Amino acid sequence: MLRNTSGTKFIDHEIQRVIGDGFEVYCYHNTDGGGWTMFQHRLDGLVDFYWEWDDSKKGFGPLNRDFWLGLDKIHRLTSQKRL
Repeated sequence: MLRNTSGTKFIDHEIQRVIGDGFEVYCYHNTDGGGWTMFQHRLDGLVDFYWEWDDSKKGFGPLNRDFWLGLDKIHRLTSQKRL
C-alpha cells in the first residue's frame, strides 16, 4: 500500500488488535494534508441512502463509489484510545 494516496485501505496491524477484525475504509489524502477516513461519500447518487436501521449499522455501497461506512464500524473507529 502506498502511503499518502487516496483509496481503499484495509485497517489492520495495531488497530486490528484493539478493535477486533480489520475492515476496509476509504482514506482521503487530497485535502488539508490528508489522512482522512471517509465515513460517507456521495459521488453520483446511484446508491440509495434511504435504508433501514440494520443497513445503517452495517454500512452499504462500494467504497469507491457512493457509500456509508456503517455505524458499527464508525463506533469501532471512534471509541478506542488513540494508538
